[in-house]
Amino acid sequence: MRRRLLVTLSVVLSLMAVVLPLTAWGDPGPYYVVPVRGDIDDGTVLFIARALKEAGDAGAAAVVFDIDTYGGLVDASDKIRDEILASGLRTIAFVDQKAWSAGALVAISCDELYIGKGGSIGAAETRPAEEKYISAYRQQFESTASANGRDPQVAGAMVDSDIEIAGLKEKGKILTLGADDAVRIGFADGAYPGLADMLAGTGLAGLTRVDFSMNNKERFGQFLTSPVMSEILLMVGVVGLVVEAFTPGFGIFGMAGVLGFALFFYGRIITGMAGWEIVALFAVGITLLTIELFIPGFGVIGVSGLIAIFASFVLSYPTPGEAMVAVSIALAFAIAAIVILVRLLDKRGIKGNSFIGRLVLTEVTGRNIAVKPAASSKGQAALSPGDEGVVFTTLRPVGTAYFGRTKADVLSEGEFLPPGTDVVVERVEGSKVIVRKVVRGVVPASKEDRDDG
Repeated sequence: MRRRLLVTLSVVLSLMAVVLPLTAWGDPGPYYVVPVRGDIDDGTVLFIARALKEAGDAGAAAVVFDIDTYGGLVDASDKIRDEILASGLRTIAFVDQKAWSAGALVAISCDELYIGKGGSIGAAETRPAEEKYISAYRQQFESTASANGRDPQVAGAMVDSDIEIAGLKEKGKILTLGADDAVRIGFADGAYPGLADMLAGTGLAGLTRVDFSMNNKERFGQFLTSPVMSEILLMVGVVGLVVEAFTPGFGIFGMAGVLGFALFFYGRIITGMAGWEIVALFAVGITLLTIELFIPGFGVIGVSGLIAIFASFVLSYPTPGEAMVAVSIALAFAIAAIVILVRLLDKRGIKGNSFIGRLVLTEVTGRNIAVKPAASSKGQAALSPGDEGVVFTTLRPVGTAYFGRTKADVLSEGEFLPPGTDVVVERVEGSKVIVRKVVRGVVPASKEDRDDG
């Protein structure tokens, strides 16, 4: 009896020894296919980071990157490289047609590299092609290739035209490898007609396949942060607020400007290009400019506001050079929009006394502004409560007005007063001259007269 029990126990333990390992390690998990198409940008970084995390959580057997791209942003490709190398997963790159520029770095970051028949990899010279950028990017290519057992000199030659490789690349040219050459020199692990053939050749075809795709948030973020759309949004924001500054009230131009800037920064936040601190810096700049409206002249507060706004733009782009180009284009469109606005006003018979005069003195109501009188040497310090004048530049609430031949910086009490409005000095507080609108038929009274009453 005891012997039979021992035999039974031995059989059970033997079966457990066989079954348990098969249960624990027999299922290799699914494999993920992640497309890398179009421009590589921060939206792509967000997408690939999510794919790698989900694949890791699912215990994936491998992650396959199906690559066909002309390239994209250098810093975005660096971030993707870091994500792939740190994932701890089996990663496979299949270059369907091309992996150029930033796409090449993504491809060589993977454990295995396969190229489709007719595919190519390389052409990764930086733009601008300056030594400091080339040197840094070449080092990334070389170290990444070394980490995955590939020839670092071949990888570096894809970035730096000064590298010469006998029989493969002459000095002065950037290296781009076709499928046959890449396999021949051992830089690629193989070449296949298509993705399906590669999956079969690497033993993945029999496993569960998960086709990974962008969600709506990632698509929207990638759309908003694309170079063309970013420029459009920045242009709409600048043009909208600049034109709004030359028109009464807050209307369609102001709303368009706010919407343009909101979408500009929203895209950068959801893709990780910028944080809320950049938005806060922009908001501080707008706030300082708003405060400047209540102070005669244009001083430290206004300049600080402009610097904060400009800094927020620069910090939201990968490089200061890209930011300078984008802001310059937006400002050029803003100037063009103002010129067009002025000409439209001219067609309606709205004239100023010069181009600059038309730019800052006319308004959309159609009221003509009188020619500026000759300035007097008598300063605004001579003004006193009860003096009457006429608004020369729109009070928002700060602007200028003429009192006879005396030009003065004045401040209304929060009221928007267009050019040509009759005003009276309410009070003088140091260098500030506070005015209010004159209502004809009502005799204006000075502050002292009202106090006496």
